[in-house]
Amino acid sequence: MKKTHRRKRLALLLLAFIAGIIIVNVIVRQIRDSVWDGIHHLNMAVDNGDIEVWSIEPSSKHIFRLLVPQNMYLDIPSYGAYRAAAVGKLSLLEQKDGSLLGSGLSQTLAVPIDAVVVRREGREDNFSPTSTFWLGEIQGRVTNFTSFDLLRLWFFFLSVKKESIETINLAQADAVFQEVLPDQTERLKIDSSRFSKLAKKYFTDISIEKEGLTIEIINGTSQEGTANSLALLLTNIGASVINTSRGENRSQTEIFTKSRGYTVSKIAYITSGKIYHDLPKDSRADILVILGEDK
Repeated sequence: MKKTHRRKRLALLLLAFIAGIIIVNVIVRQIRDSVWDGIHHLNMAVDNGDIEVWSIEPSSKHIFRLLVPQNMYLDIPSYGAYRAAAVGKLSLLEQKDGSLLGSGLSQTLAVPIDAVVVRREGREDNFSPTSTFWLGEIQGRVTNFTSFDLLRLWFFFLSVKKESIETINLAQADAVFQEVLPDQTERLKIDSSRFSKLAKKYFTDISIEKEGLTIEIINGTSQEGTANSLALLLTNIGASVINTSRGENRSQTEIFTKSRGYTVSKIAYITSGKIYHDLPKDSRADILVILGEDK
């Protein structure tokens, strides 16, 4: 009998040990795949039938909601121009993970989109910072948020006052214009220069602005304008880009700097570039970004 009890106890201990390893692995994976640390600026795209972009600044506990007109066209990489109202569905059909919505908004507005929440067809309730949501509201939606991200977001929403949530309709912000196509159909397009003024007001990343590092960008790709596009995006979130130029073709994006701060890690996140803490002596900036074909 004693041997039988001992075997059962050992079996239970083994099962508990295996379960513990599985739980730890799940937690580690959730933390590793997390897209928001709860401290730094977050831009997220939300598809509630209508498209919204939320700019979240934890330091000031402020949320800016940008409402994107349904008939505005977004530039979707590799797909061309699509009506904003259709991008959520396209994103679920093609990429399954909603990432096309994020890349389309990032390309069109020239601001980085860190996270997406896309409503599946048949779901009609809205995902909103004013509701005390939890996993119930995220069901029926596709997102790249992990459970840890959602927990951080939930606690953050609880700490935000309703008067600290500002909403602007992009169609009424003098940052779009109406374009008439050859077939006489009309569509709304973004005015980059006008929207840039809006972005600097509402999408500035306080941590980047505080570090105040200067940035130089060299286009090492075969595509013209890549350095300028990145410069506009970084400028829109508060970075100081002092120069862009054309360079020799590179296969990989490289980032050279002596800094180990937030700005460098954010640029690496945006460009998927590799960081080298070895800034060339003749560099005129604190951070040198050389864009490669992988970009």
